[in-house]
Amino acid sequence: MIDLRELDETIDNIKRNGATINDAVMLAMMYIARDHMMREESAHMPAQRAHDYSRAAEPTRVVETPDRIKTRGTSRFLAACGGLPTHDVMALIDEHMDVIRVLYPKEYEAILRRLDKMRE
Repeated sequence: MIDLRELDETIDNIKRNGATINDAVMLAMMYIARDHMMREESAHMPAQRAHDYSRAAEPTRVVETPDRIKTRGTSRFLAACGGLPTHDVMALIDEHMDVIRVLYPKEYEAILRRLDKMRE
């Protein structure tokens, strides 16, 4: 089983020596794996202890969404999403947002800004 130390060493190595698109993809995947492992480790900490060390805001509450996605539009993506459970589609998109965050941070922030504007 790979551990965080090994991931950090691999990340450092790719950052120092990587020069190809494949290296960038590998780096993104390493960051995603590292984030996932860190979340799993923190989930196993007792709740009070994790709270003592965290200055982050309380988690936001989950907003219920429709059971199935109803699409309007003609894109291939919307056609693929049509009729699928919303939760499953959002989980898939969330996984890929981590890749976008690492490889395209400006695009990631632009997406979040647009979502914030939809709330207004």
